[in-house]
Amino acid sequence: MAGYSEQTFPLQVVDIDHEGDEISSGLDGITSVGGRPHVVFWHGGEAQTFATVMNVAIVSSNGKPLLAGELCKNFEAPRDVDGVVRFEVLRPD
Repeated sequence: MAGYSEQTFPLQVVDIDHEGDEISSGLDGITSVGGRPHVVFWHGGEAQTFATVMNVAIVSSNGKPLLAGELCKNFEAPRDVDGVVRFEVLRPD
């Protein structure tokens, strides 16, 4: 993407949490699915790192992708909480 450079933070520790998506049926019989973001706790990071970040990719030590998507800044901007950075990632459908 023009104007953005990739940043890599090797050997980091993260916890990833995800609640199930919200599924509901309307009176018209149409089922709607509301995707909930993944909550990530980054140990040893700083929230200010995300000032210019739009997308996040988290990869395991063996190179396997664990999570990739848009950084959620609408409701829960990345913030420092008890020695970790808490942020949310929206996965594409």
